[in-house]
Amino acid sequence: MNALNNMAIGKKLLPAFAPVLAITISLGLFSLDRLDSVNEAAAEMREHRLPAADALGTMHAAVEQLRANQNIMSGDLTPEMRKFSTISW
Repeated sequence: MNALNNMAIGKKLLPAFAPVLAITISLGLFSLDRLDSVNEAAAEMREHRLPAADALGTMHAAVEQLRANQNIMSGDLTPEMRKFSTISW
């Protein structure tokens, strides 16, 4: 007990804060690993899924234009639809 009383405060606190420091470092490394996996998932979405969704949007717009043209050509337009038609009546 006498040796403990003679020790400096820094040497007394070192065994108490060493586990806290080890836990903090391990938590930081774990967080970096998890962030890397999130970044990989985001890259996969950016490279594969978003271009596919953009292509689907373009296809949807083309189909809608085709349907509108078919309605114009067939004459099946209601007066309200004629307001939005590109052909002057």
